[in-house]
Amino acid sequence: MKNCFVKNCELKYYAKGLCRNHYMNRLRNGNTGEPEFKTIKVYTQKCFCGSQGIVRINNKIYCQFHYYRIRNKIPFYRPKGVTGKLNTRWNGGTSEYKNHYLFKKNRLQKFKQTNYKCETCGAQAEIAHHKDHSKINHNLENLQALCKKCHFKHHKGRKNKNTIWTRTYGQNMKETAMKLNRSTTWVWRYHKTGQLKNILKMSCN
Repeated sequence: MKNCFVKNCELKYYAKGLCRNHYMNRLRNGNTGEPEFKTIKVYTQKCFCGSQGIVRINNKIYCQFHYYRIRNKIPFYRPKGVTGKLNTRWNGGTSEYKNHYLFKKNRLQKFKQTNYKCETCGAQAEIAHHKDHSKINHNLENLQALCKKCHFKHHKGRKNKNTIWTRTYGQNMKETAMKLNRSTTWVWRYHKTGQLKNILKMSCN
């Protein structure tokens, strides 16, 4: 049975010539915590994070931790405060609100003004409602702190023209079912199979 290659370590071999403890330590920190170990080539240069460099890729030295991320195509974490496309959580700017940063900032101020309470019923506020029902005007005067129940009452009965179904077919599901003289379940089933568009075209002809 092979043992760990680190000096004075008699634990059982796990991977890369190391026991499980030294292998996991190297995976997390870039080194085993020991001054010498046989299976890894140690460079005099260090990784950009300050850990011991053990791998050279495109004339750049990386520690074991960042080599693992490169090998598995995991992006490096950016420092705090980085916004826009350089941020690792950037999703292409697909927020439903324009200038979403201003909306979040003013929403927090509105919650502080109302002491995090709903302006209608006094419950805990969870949503900042736009009084003019727009998604552009984020002024404090246009925002209203509401709970989910009171916010639902404001939107009850309003036709939401921005649903995926409406953008795809130009009408909601009930209108589509009435047009085809079918049930909503039937319409949904053919929508999931991708055949509903062809059926609507045939019905128009």
